[in-house]
Amino acid sequence: MWYVSLTASPVAGTDDFLKFGGAHVNCWLSLPEREALKRAAQVVEKYGWRIDMVDDSYEAMLSDYPPDTPGFRYFEQAVTHGEIVVFHAWPKGAEAEDDRYENPVDGQTYLAPSHRYRPDNPRSKAGEKVYFDHVRLLSAEEAFEEHTSVEAMGTFARAAEAQAKKLLAKAAGPANVLAQFECTEKGHSVGINYHGPLRSEEIQGLHDALSSLAHLKMKVGTLKFQIQFNVSQ
Repeated sequence: MWYVSLTASPVAGTDDFLKFGGAHVNCWLSLPEREALKRAAQVVEKYGWRIDMVDDSYEAMLSDYPPDTPGFRYFEQAVTHGEIVVFHAWPKGAEAEDDRYENPVDGQTYLAPSHRYRPDNPRSKAGEKVYFDHVRLLSAEEAFEEHTSVEAMGTFARAAEAQAKKLLAKAAGPANVLAQFECTEKGHSVGINYHGPLRSEEIQGLHDALSSLAHLKMKVGTLKFQIQFNVSQ
């Protein structure tokens, strides 16, 4: 079973565009990863929505969800029906988390709404030393659609998470690390801000590893976003 968490916006000209500002979309699909991501995109588009960001994507197990929770029930339904896709929409005009974001990485103030995406049904973090918290898109949402794809962003984010898990496995916590990426078709730059008892050599090692990641597959243009990782105690 593959779980995909997306953030989506209604397409202009649809009934939902007049009512909703956006939605978190949770998908449980009995498909391998690549096919699951494509199928999730097809379902979202079928209902007149477009994908803004992949929040999370991983192989799910029933043990990830406590009994009598929505995630547990959705997983069981997906086993029976092959797929379950759930929209959690918010009203028009409420899509911006805040209108002013003081960026601790580059010191800039973003007055246009920046959007932070966190899975509604995250996998269990019990026992995980380092884990994904959220993605914040700093570029305009239209830039995401124009310059990259859902599959490419998901692959890049998982590669970044894998490096964080590897290099911060023995780090002292609690702490959080905010990695900022500015990507073009030729490569990417990395900036890091962190809070907690992390050592400078740990942060430098992570910076070097993230800088060496395979480039995000993009068309011409620039895309800027942040990924936050948390380090447990």
